[in-house]
Amino acid sequence: MSRVSLVMGTMGRADEPLKFLESLANQTVPAHELIIVDQNDDERLAPVDAYAKDLNIPTKRIKESIKNLAHARNIGIIKSTGDIIGFPDDDCWYEADVIKNVIDEFNTNPDIDVICGTWLEAPAQHQPKGPVSTKELLDFKSVHINSISLFIRKNAIYELKGFDPRLGSGQYFGAGEESDLVFRLAIKGKQLYFAPQISVHHPYSEVVNQHYARIRAYSRGTGAVYAKLKLPLKTILRGIIAPIIRFFLPPYLLSNKLNNIHQSIGRLQGLLTWMYRFGRDENTWNNHNDAKLFD
Repeated sequence: MSRVSLVMGTMGRADEPLKFLESLANQTVPAHELIIVDQNDDERLAPVDAYAKDLNIPTKRIKESIKNLAHARNIGIIKSTGDIIGFPDDDCWYEADVIKNVIDEFNTNPDIDVICGTWLEAPAQHQPKGPVSTKELLDFKSVHINSISLFIRKNAIYELKGFDPRLGSGQYFGAGEESDLVFRLAIKGKQLYFAPQISVHHPYSEVVNQHYARIRAYSRGTGAVYAKLKLPLKTILRGIIAPIIRFFLPPYLLSNKLNNIHQSIGRLQGLLTWMYRFGRDENTWNNHNDAKLFD
């Protein structure tokens, strides 16, 4: 039977992980373990340890001084002992049958390497249950990739040297680490499967509520993925030009229009900066500090 390890990188929060623990305690099939990679400089998560013990949830808390979410996840992966890894955020929570459904899908479909579930608070996905087309995935026309609903075979993650810590929260390229990993897996022939019955909760914020600098940072991550994975020119142009086209379409709200401009600028910045710093050769995929962790 498959064993599901959960890797949670966390910094700055103390109460929200307690809610996640409650959702783990209510699972119809328990997770194998929860690994918390604690990037805080204090001991604010000590109550989480105690609560996990009270709930009988196998939990390891690992202190990590580097403030980088992708790196934290990589640390958690190499410390995990399960054969399937999930990546809950520190402010998400699971429906009661998530672990059961993940195990059932992997056991029923042994050729699957990646399962993507549903983020309940986000806009509905229109992807049917089943295998996901690699062509549509790389063209951003299929499932929305978000780490909270991803479950991946550990051996497949090792093969691709984990998450790229040059991407993600707190970095110049402020997002895209989960899309990058899943896209690389797809390019290498790994099978992605959409299972909408795997339901994960997470607060959802519209882009209009975000600061322009944050929008640009997120968008630079997308632009970096364009360059790193050498995606088709039409996909890149659509991603950069589409926000500009939306600038001229309703609704005619100034905040929406400025969001569109900053999104387009960020994607172009990310594309050009990644190409300048790292190029577009597949040999650069693993030229990051964490690659050696997976040797």
